[in-house]
This record gives sequence, structure tokens and C-alpha cells, in this order.
Amino acid sequence: MLTCYYDSRGSLSETKNYLLYGNKVGYFTENELKESINLVDGIWKELNSLIASLRNRC
Repeated sequence: MLTCYYDSRGSLSETKNYLLYGNKVGYFTENELKESINLVDGIWKELNSLIASLRNRC
């Protein structure tokens, strides 16, 4: 059951890397990058909390 959440965390990490790359090549501004990274980091924390909660139930 937790496997899909681990996969989601990996996909989120990939998304963050693509955002960093996109900024490097000029797809969006530094402010857009910061806003997007903040969203990704918030989702990362929520996802980790969910994983920890589910792991404790098993």
C-alpha cells in the first residue's frame, strides 16, 4: 500500500529537479521558481507525514 506513496515521493523529487532545470534554461523567472519550489516542499512534508502515519498503522 505504501509503495504508491513512495513512488509519488520519487515523482515529486523529479518534478523539483525539472523545475530547477527549467529555471536554469530560462523557462520561468526566479520568483516563479521559488513559488513552485515552496509548493513542492509543502507537498513533500505532507506526503512524508502521510507515509509516517500509514507506516505506524501497519
